[in-house]
Amino acid sequence: MIQTTPLDSEEPAAMDNGNEPVEVVGDPAEVHHARGFALRREGHFELAIEAYSKAIKLNPTYAGAVEDFSKAIQLMPTNADFYHNRGFCHRKQGRYDVAIRDYSAAIELNPTHFKALYNRAFSYDKLEAFDAAIADYTAAIQVDPKNANALHNRGSTWEKMKNLPEAIQDFTMALALQPDAASTYNSRGLAYDQQGKHVLALQDFHAANRLEPQNPIFLHNRGRVRYSLYMMIEHGGGVGYCFRNMGDFDRAIVDYTEALRLEPDNVAAYSNRGYARRKQGRYDGAVDDYTAALRLDPNSTRTLSNRAYSYAKMGCLVESVADYSAVIALEGHNAYAYHNRAILYEKMGRTTLAKQDFMTAMALDQTSTTSTSKPVVTSSHPRR
Repeated sequence: MIQTTPLDSEEPAAMDNGNEPVEVVGDPAEVHHARGFALRREGHFELAIEAYSKAIKLNPTYAGAVEDFSKAIQLMPTNADFYHNRGFCHRKQGRYDVAIRDYSAAIELNPTHFKALYNRAFSYDKLEAFDAAIADYTAAIQVDPKNANALHNRGSTWEKMKNLPEAIQDFTMALALQPDAASTYNSRGLAYDQQGKHVLALQDFHAANRLEPQNPIFLHNRGRVRYSLYMMIEHGGGVGYCFRNMGDFDRAIVDYTEALRLEPDNVAAYSNRGYARRKQGRYDGAVDDYTAALRLDPNSTRTLSNRAYSYAKMGCLVESVADYSAVIALEGHNAYAYHNRAILYEKMGRTTLAKQDFMTAMALDQTSTTSTSKPVVTSSHPRR
C-alpha cells in the first residue's frame, strides 16, 4: 500500500509580513549571503536580513543559511520569522528535531505564526510523532481555516494513524478549497481503498489521473483498485454493476502499461499487469511480466509462485517446477509450494518426488495455517 504523502513545508518567512521572501531568479545564494554580510557590517541590519532571507529562499540547504539566520537572530532576537527561517534550513537538511526547537521558539514569540505551526507539524510527522503533528496542524488550521495544504497534511497524518474517517474528512475539505489538487484525490482514494470502498477509490483515482495523466503512481493506484473490484465480483461481491461501468482488466492493463512507460522500474506495476493478464488467460504475457518483475526483485516468492502457475497453465512443467523450487529455497515452510510441485511431479511421472512433496506439504499444513506467498494454482490441479 502506498501511503498518502504530506505536501512540502511552508517556505521561509520574509522579514516584513511573514510571507515568502521575494524570489530572485537566477541569482545564486552566495551573492545574497555576501551582500547580507556586507550590509550587516555597515549597520544596515534590515537590508542585511532581507539579503539573508533571499539566500535561503534560493537554496534552503545552502551551507551558510543557518549561519545567516543565526546572525539575523543576534540582530533581532525577538523576531519570530528568523527562528522559523532557521528552522526551515534545519528541516531542509533533514534535522527535524533541531528544526522543531526553532519552530517552537518562533511560536513562543508569536503563537499564531502559521508557517511555524505548519512546519513544526510537518517535522513532527517526519519523526512519527503523529499526535503532536495533528495538534500543530489543527492550530495552523485555526489560524488559516482555508489553507488546503494544512488540511491535506492533517489528513495524511490521520491516515498514518489509521484514523481513516478523519483522514477522508480532511481530504474532502481540502478538495473543496482546492478542487484541482491531484495529490489530494489520490490520497483520499487510498483512504477509501483501505476502507474497502473501492468504487469511491476508483472515482478519486480517475480524478487524479485526469488532472495529472503522466503520474505513474496515480496510474498504478487506479489499475490496482480496478482488479480489487474484479476480485470482489469474482468472490460474490455486490458491485458488479458499478464495475461494468467503471473498469475491467483491459482498462487495468492500459493503466499499468502507461505507468510502466513513465516508470520502467515499477515492480508492482509489472506484477499487477501480470496478474491481470493471468486472469484473462493470457499466460504468456503474464510470464513476461512476472519475469520482468523478478529481474527487479528476484527474491519475491509471490511473483515466483505466480509465474510458476502461469508456466503450469502453458504446459511448461519443467519451468513451473523450477519456480516452485525457488520458492521453497526461499521459504522452506511454504506448504502450498510443496503441494503444487508435487502435483507437477505427478504429471511428469516422477512419483517418488511427488510423494515426498505431498508428505512434506501435509506435515507443514499441520504446523502452520499461513504462508507469506499465497497459493496460486486453481481448480482440480494444484490448489490455491
